Amino acid sequence: MTVRRAIPALAALALFAGLTALYLSGQRALYDHIIQLWGIRPYAQPFFDTRGLVSAIECLRQGVDAYVTNPCDPENRLYDYPPSWSLLTLLPVTQTWVEPIGIALGLAFVASLLLLPAARDRVGTVMVAAGAVSCTALFTVERANNDIVVFILSALAAALLWRSAALRLLGYCMVQIAGLLKYFPMILMAAAVRELPRRFFIVAALSSAAVVLFALLTWHDLLRALGNIPKGAYIGEMFGAVNLGGGLVELLALPPALVPVLRVIFTGLALLIGLRLGLRADTGAALARLDGRERSFLLVGALLITSCFFAAQSIDYRAVHMLLMLPSLIALRGHNAPQRLQLAALGTLALLWWDMLRIRIIWIGINAGDALEPVIRIGGAWLLRELLWWWLMTVLISLIVGLMRGAPMIEWARERFSRGPATKAVS
Repeated sequence: MTVRRAIPALAALALFAGLTALYLSGQRALYDHIIQLWGIRPYAQPFFDTRGLVSAIECLRQGVDAYVTNPCDPENRLYDYPPSWSLLTLLPVTQTWVEPIGIALGLAFVASLLLLPAARDRVGTVMVAAGAVSCTALFTVERANNDIVVFILSALAAALLWRSAALRLLGYCMVQIAGLLKYFPMILMAAAVRELPRRFFIVAALSSAAVVLFALLTWHDLLRALGNIPKGAYIGEMFGAVNLGGGLVELLALPPALVPVLRVIFTGLALLIGLRLGLRADTGAALARLDGRERSFLLVGALLITSCFFAAQSIDYRAVHMLLMLPSLIALRGHNAPQRLQLAALGTLALLWWDMLRIRIIWIGINAGDALEPVIRIGGAWLLRELLWWWLMTVLISLIVGLMRGAPMIEWARERFSRGPATKAVS
């Protein structure tokens, strides 16, 4: 078990260490070639996202309002992170910190992979290792985006949320910190429905109080940061629930007002189908074969990815959170599990490697000739990816439902709200 857990981390370490050695030794051409081979566009310097954050912090320390302008950054990227990151202004942060921070984040990411559930066999180990060195993983580390911090905190939370009551409370603290750093991880508090009512209400009350206090103290900057978050094109490198409807509206020259309508329709269908599949006996039987650690990581990863997908558009590196659930999805293979669950791991790996697959699809289109090239580029690459995302989201919703089914708080709520007036009067 220890060896199988270590292999994905060692594979990632070998890839990232090799690229770091190439960059530091001046082999920039070879470094860029490998990065591009993985489907990633290299910038003049690595750790592009850390550079943006550090530059904004540096400007804030100098009294420059980085929410409005950021001359400390060559790209003049405005500060769009939660105000909690501005606590870094207490440190003497400068651009010289970028490389050490980027390398430290990469190493911390590799170390956090040791927390993942160990694959159950050799094939599973190879599949998890493939995810650890995927385009998405390399994209995340090469940009040194602060989603790495969220990934580490979420992995710690997943490793704690299936343990004793005291350790679970520590896990909720990890979730709270991650939520204050990047908003969307707060969805992981939904895992508290697995607690008994008394502990659930304590966790919910403390978490809500922390969020309200944070909002009250940072409201002005919080609104400005949210306003600075960029939006991407429907047909591009970002994933999200709005893309499919928006892209179809653009391609078919339909009225733009249909974009939110299609989003609601697609989301409703995914929720309804996912709910129905999650309540099926075969879903419950498949999940019952997972151990506590596997179930915890599956729930954390599925909640993170579905919240990212349905809440807003996300750049591809945010899909790195699928690594949290990958070992558990792989463990669902075989044992007469439903076909949709057996294919979920392959679908996840396909999306983690999509940047490289997209290049191959586009290459086929280019060699197919001028007439077929646009069709293959959009229909073969964009539409295929969007359909794959929606299929996987439906499967993940069913798994979340299956994991939450029978949770103490859900049973408590069901019993409480199913009581009729007569029952209440008698009691």
